[in-house]
Amino acid sequence: MADVTIRYTLDLAVRLIDTTTGNPVDEKQAIFQKDGQILTLLNRDGAFILINHGRENMKLSVDVKGYLPVTVDVDYEKLSNRQPEIEVALIPRLKSYGSDDVISIEGDMKGIESITAVQLDNPMAAIGNYIEQKQMLKLFSSKYLGEMNYAVLHSSLEDFEEFTIARKADKLLLKLRSPLEQKVVPEETVVRLIRGSVEDDHYILRIRENGKSAEYLIRYVVNGKPTFIRKNLDDPEGRRL
Repeated sequence: MADVTIRYTLDLAVRLIDTTTGNPVDEKQAIFQKDGQILTLLNRDGAFILINHGRENMKLSVDVKGYLPVTVDVDYEKLSNRQPEIEVALIPRLKSYGSDDVISIEGDMKGIESITAVQLDNPMAAIGNYIEQKQMLKLFSSKYLGEMNYAVLHSSLEDFEEFTIARKADKLLLKLRSPLEQKVVPEETVVRLIRGSVEDDHYILRIRENGKSAEYLIRYVVNGKPTFIRKNLDDPEGRRL
């Protein structure tokens, strides 16, 4: 009998995370679509992988039970050629009955383009320094960083800058996908990034109640202009922009 050789090409790895917790979403019934056509992605080691499809830029729609559907852009020029990988943040649906441990910030604002938030007193890492020429972020100390997307919270606590990890050189050295635009000061912190959604001037940002501080810094962009606001979500008045 002749030997059989099976070849395959990894075209995309998709990691699904609950944006309110950072925990992986391993729902086997996740539905992926491109241009209305269902794509078959295999669930392997916590990631959904697309093989032998070709690497053309696309809009990928993701629908998972218990979460709002989302569509993301897949731009291969921004991804690793060796292992193209994206992280998709999923926003939990509110329960239709009973209590819910999720705070929802939701409304309409003309021209709004994006909305994200960070918790002010829950650092994931302390920064040693930033090597601009190499796009390397050196950490002084760190908790486990299991996601791809985080933010640098500046010492003023008035703004933060989002970044994506391209790879981890080691536990305390991160290679960033794009250069940071703002100056980084030693001992500033890396914090989890809570991502919201915007569609047709309607925004949704959901944050998990954890019994701790409810101080958050929210960033939203309207017509290209970012605005930062500090909110205490224990106050019902703080639950809207």
